[in-house]
Amino acid sequence: MPDHADEDSNFDAEEAVRVIRTNTISKKSRDVYDGSIAQMLKWFYDNKRHRLTEQFIQYGITYGFAKADIRRFLADAPNNAPVKFSDFNVQDFMEWIVSIRKEDGSTPTYSTYNCHRAGLFNLFRDYKQDIAPLQSELKTHFRGLQRTKTQALANGEGRVKIGKDALEFALYKSLCLLLMKSAKPDYVFTHCFMTYCWNLMCRAGNMTSICWSHLEWRNDALGIYFAHMKNDQLGQRPRDPRHIYANPIIPEICPILSLGIYMLTIPILPGNTQLFPGGNQYDRFRKVLVRLLNTVEGSAELRARGMTTDDIGTHSCRKGATTYVSSGSTAAPPSTAVHLRAGWALGGVQDRYLRYEAAGDQYCGRTVTGLPMTQPEFAILPPHFQQRSSLIDTMIRTCFPSLPSCAVQVAEFALASVVWHVEFLEQTLPPNHRLFFTPIFRDREQLMELKSLVTCRLNSPGDTIVATGVPPHISILQHMHSLAKNVNDVVPQIQKVAPEVIRGVIDEIEKRAMTAGTVTRDGLEAMINGCLENSALYQLVLTLKNSPTPAIQQEETLTGDEAGTMTPLWGSHLWGGCIHPVPQDFAFPNSCSQIAWQYWMCGDRQKRYPPLRNLSRDDMPSTNMRKRLSDLQYLMQLVEKRVEEQEKWIANPSIEQANEMFEVGKDVLDISDVSEKGRKRRGLQMKWTSMVTQVRNKRKSHRTS
Repeated sequence: MPDHADEDSNFDAEEAVRVIRTNTISKKSRDVYDGSIAQMLKWFYDNKRHRLTEQFIQYGITYGFAKADIRRFLADAPNNAPVKFSDFNVQDFMEWIVSIRKEDGSTPTYSTYNCHRAGLFNLFRDYKQDIAPLQSELKTHFRGLQRTKTQALANGEGRVKIGKDALEFALYKSLCLLLMKSAKPDYVFTHCFMTYCWNLMCRAGNMTSICWSHLEWRNDALGIYFAHMKNDQLGQRPRDPRHIYANPIIPEICPILSLGIYMLTIPILPGNTQLFPGGNQYDRFRKVLVRLLNTVEGSAELRARGMTTDDIGTHSCRKGATTYVSSGSTAAPPSTAVHLRAGWALGGVQDRYLRYEAAGDQYCGRTVTGLPMTQPEFAILPPHFQQRSSLIDTMIRTCFPSLPSCAVQVAEFALASVVWHVEFLEQTLPPNHRLFFTPIFRDREQLMELKSLVTCRLNSPGDTIVATGVPPHISILQHMHSLAKNVNDVVPQIQKVAPEVIRGVIDEIEKRAMTAGTVTRDGLEAMINGCLENSALYQLVLTLKNSPTPAIQQEETLTGDEAGTMTPLWGSHLWGGCIHPVPQDFAFPNSCSQIAWQYWMCGDRQKRYPPLRNLSRDDMPSTNMRKRLSDLQYLMQLVEKRVEEQEKWIANPSIEQANEMFEVGKDVLDISDVSEKGRKRRGLQMKWTSMVTQVRNKRKSHRTS
C-alpha cells in the first residue's frame, strides 16, 4: 500500500506543527509580546549582558538589535534561547521595568507594566521553561509597583483616567454626520465600521473578522454572529446572534442605512468572504478616526466637551455604547443581556444559569441604536418593501452583482433604507459622493417607483414583519398615543358642529321675534341685503370680479405623454461658444472601476449624460478633464477589448447587462494583491483613477521585463 503522507512533496509536517503551536495565542498578542521582549533584551545587552546567551549576543552583533532583528531570532523558539534561564532572576527584570520611559520622559501606566510581565511569561512558555519559581516574587513586586503608581496619581503625577474615554452618544452622532458629509471612500468605510462597533458593543478587532456568512436577516433586525472573541479564543461559547436595528428617526447613525451605502459604493468582490476585506482594517479605521478628530469640525466637537484627540480611540465606541445602554435611561435593558451582548464573562454562573434569550438582546439592540425610549417610535419597523416585485429583484441584481446568496435578504432591507432616506442623503451627502454615481440614483423615475413600494412606520395588523425587542412600557405608550390621536380627531368635529348648533338656535329665536313683530339687528341686516340683491348691485360686483384680465393669457401646454415624447434622452449644453453633451461643471464618477464602466456604457439618465464612451476631448472644459477622459478611455477600452474577444459585446446595454459585460472583461484589471511597499490592496474596490495607475505600471513592468 502506498504511503499517502509522501504524495505531496511540498507538505512540511514539522512547519505545520510549529504553526499550530504558535497559534496558541493570537498574532496581535504575539506581536505585542515579542515587541516587549525585544525591548527587554536590548536593555539587557546594554546593562546585563552576562544574562544573555552567546548565540544571541553574536546574532545581535551580526544583524543588529533592532526590534525586527530580535523578533526574527525569537521566531526560532524553542531553539536558541536568548537568555540564560537558569540565571534569570526577578531583580534584573524589575530593574528594566522601572527604567522604562515614554517618549516624553514620563513613566508608563500600570497596565503597560502588566503587559511586559505577560510578555515575560510568554517568553518562558515559548522556550519550554518553568516560570513557577519566579511567579510568587513577581507578584509581590508588582503589588508594590501598583501601590507606588496609585500613590503617584494621588499626588497629581500622571493621568488619572485609564485608557480612552467613552464616546458620548451626542459626540457619536456628530462624528457620524461629519463622516457622511465627506465624499472620501475611507470615510464611507469608517462610518459603517463605527456604527457597527457601536451597535454590536464589540472590540474594533472583532469587526475585522465578520464574514458575509455571519449575517442573516431575522424578522425586523439584522443578526450578526461572532465566531471568535477575546474571551473565547477556542470558540467554545454558544453561538448567539446580536440583533442590529434600523434607526430611521436619526438617519446619520442608522446601521442599516450605513450598510446600504457601504454595499452600494464599495463593490463586493467575487469569492471574498469578509464584510470588511483588506490587510489591516483595524489600523485603517484607527487612522481615519484620528484624521477625522483632527479636522476643524472634529476638533470643535471635542473642545465643546473639554476633550482632546488623545481622549478618543478605537475602544471608545465599545465603552460609549455599553455605558449608553446600561445608564443612558432609567428603563435600561437587564444587565445580564448587556453583559452577554458585550461578551463579558460573569464568572461560573454565566453559562450555567444566566443564558442568552433573544428578547433581552433585542431590547439591547433597539436601545443602543438610539431609538427614543420614551416615545412609541421606539417600536418602529425598519424601512422595508411591502411586497416583492420584479423591479426590486432587478435592482438587487444590478446594484449588488457579486452579492453572496446568503446576504440577499440583508441587501433587500439595506436597499430599502437607502431608498427611504433619499431626500436626507441628497441634502446631507456632497454632490460628488460616489453613492450618487450608483445605478439606483441614475434613473429618477425608477427611484421614485421604488420609494412608493417602501414603508416605514409602527407595526400594524397584516404586516409581513413584526416589532421585536419592545418592552411593556412602550406598548402602554402606544395605546396612550392611539387614545390621544382619537381625541385629537374628535375635537375638530366638536369645534365644527358647535357654531352650527349656536347659529341654528339664534335663527330660531330671530324667526320667532319676527313673527312677534320685534325688530332685531339681524332682521334689519337681512332686510338691507335683500334690497341690495333686488337692485342687482351684487350681480354688478360679481361680474367685475370674475371678468378675465386681457393682459394675462394662459399658454397652451403639452400633456405629459406629449411632453415625454418630445424630451431628448441626452442633454445639450451651450458653453465655450459650442453645444456640448455635458455641462461645463461636468465631473467624472468618483467611484470604483465597475461604476465607471456603467457610466462608460450607459451614461446617467437622471443627469442626461450620454454614455461616456461617446465623449471626445473637445467636450471637456479643461486640460485636466481631458487628461482624466484619456485615463478613463485607456482603462475602459482594455475591458471593451476583452469583452469583444469573448463575444459578449452588447451595443446599448442596460445597467444589468453592463454589469455582466464587466464580469467578463474585468480580469484585465487584475493587479497584484500586494503593493511594492508590502501593503495589501483592495483590488477592484479602489477608485478607477488609482486603478489606471496600477494597470499602467503593471503593463510597463511587463514590457521592460
